[in-house]
Amino acid sequence: MEDIAEYSMSYFDTAKNKGKHAPENFYHGLVLGLIVSMRKEYRIVSNQESGDGRYDIAIYPFDKTKDAYILEFKVLNEHREKTVQETAQNALKQIQTRNYEEDLLAYGIPADHIYKLGFGFLGKKVWVVSDPPEKDEKDQVRSEWDNLRFR
Repeated sequence: MEDIAEYSMSYFDTAKNKGKHAPENFYHGLVLGLIVSMRKEYRIVSNQESGDGRYDIAIYPFDKTKDAYILEFKVLNEHREKTVQETAQNALKQIQTRNYEEDLLAYGIPADHIYKLGFGFLGKKVWVVSDPPEKDEKDQVRSEWDNLRFR
């Protein structure tokens, strides 16, 4: 994801002077465009109410034995956060505290098949954290994602 940001977009695409939510909306649209190719296997839902709020994107598998995903995007706010990593953690915390997985659970997706992804953005910097954390080939927990990978 960061490679795409680095080589395909301008920092000015994310400029804050376009309105309060313009930078977050830009990243939201970028990610939505990147995952639209998954629509044969997943129902991709944007800005839907679930639990005690509204997630940015949820990815519902048509095959309920596959994993589902909830994505929340945040742009670093200098008044609340010092790093893009902290921003990503706050996005993940929002998913967790507002129970965004409620609709996926009602749809029949088991809780252990729901991945919650918090994205932190600052210009071309991208950080993604997940719950549960991604595990590598040796089954060791990773605390960061170099690339967003869907199983």
